[in-house]
Amino acid sequence: MRNKNAFNLPINVIDQNNFGNQKQLQNFNNASIYTKGFNFTSQSNTTNEESINLGGKARFLHGITVFFGSAFGTDEDLLSLVINSEQLIDNVIWQAYNPQGTSGNIFKERQFFPLQRKLSGADSTSISLKSVNSHNWYVVFYLSNAEVK
Repeated sequence: MRNKNAFNLPINVIDQNNFGNQKQLQNFNNASIYTKGFNFTSQSNTTNEESINLGGKARFLHGITVFFGSAFGTDEDLLSLVINSEQLIDNVIWQAYNPQGTSGNIFKERQFFPLQRKLSGADSTSISLKSVNSHNWYVVFYLSNAEVK
């Protein structure tokens, strides 16, 4: 189906109520962003390194968010992320990847910190945190089965 936008230019539109074309449905589903979350417990005064399995269907990393329990929100722990031997985050304070401000969540739906990378489905991924205190921490990865920008 073809529609026109505000500039009167033709654009392709996916009609989510009537997927008559199987290929169009498959492309729409592959382009959908999904999340995969992990939680860890850090040990105080150590570098806690964790291996992560993003799953075989993940073909594109869009970004991440990081959360701590509220009792440790002021700890200046350092975060690192490596995917396939590429250092994406190198000793950055965890709050740089946290969407919470002093008045609560400042993100809107489908917002995250972008780290756009192609994935193979068999990616070697590790995340580490140099912790001041022992506490729980959480990482959410935003992924898709196809590259979507």
